[in-house]
Amino acid sequence: AERERILREKGGWVCGVFEKSGLAHAMRMTNCNPLLECFPDLRVYFSVVPDDPSTLLCIECGLTTSNKTTLLYHVIAKHLELKPFRCTECPKAAAIYSTIQQHTARAHGAKGGEEDGKHAGRVVARSSASSSVMCCSVCGETFPAPLHLLHHFFGNHWYEIQLERERKAAATENEKEVDARAESQRRKENDFAEKNRRRAEQLHGSAANIDDA
Repeated sequence: AERERILREKGGWVCGVFEKSGLAHAMRMTNCNPLLECFPDLRVYFSVVPDDPSTLLCIECGLTTSNKTTLLYHVIAKHLELKPFRCTECPKAAAIYSTIQQHTARAHGAKGGEEDGKHAGRVVARSSASSSVMCCSVCGETFPAPLHLLHHFFGNHWYEIQLERERKAAATENEKEVDARAESQRRKENDFAEKNRRRAEQLHGSAANIDDA
């Protein structure tokens, strides 16, 4: 009853006092509307097809879908180029949680069963259970549902990721400017050397003519 009341009041969104009190891990975010309301960086990609309001449209590339969550993961993977989900067993990260679940079952579940035949069932069961936990790729905190993790990820890490990308972009631009100045200087030096060589040839030719005369 408490879960239903919270989900009804919050529209499936768990955060704030619930997260701090520990109730968040017992709840699940049931839709991505609150996520889009909180983070404009995601919402700006969302639109609808003019002739069909029930069909969602990606502003960036024109992808259409009837599922809002599908478009959300498309934006995260293709346009924001983020990998919020991480395997609980290794550093493997991905943009979509199902990719991590498949990786965990394939890379860790099967491996465990092959290495220890006596306890293979127990190892595979443990891996299967761990694959249902969503692990943040930045800080390693775990969540019971993918949308809940995304709310944590964008709320706690997105700003730092943007700053880091801006720093890298600025560093790249600075490197390009330095390289451009160095290339310009090399060209000037080469031009100067070529002019001196031609002048020396001209002087040598003039001296030879004088000697012949």
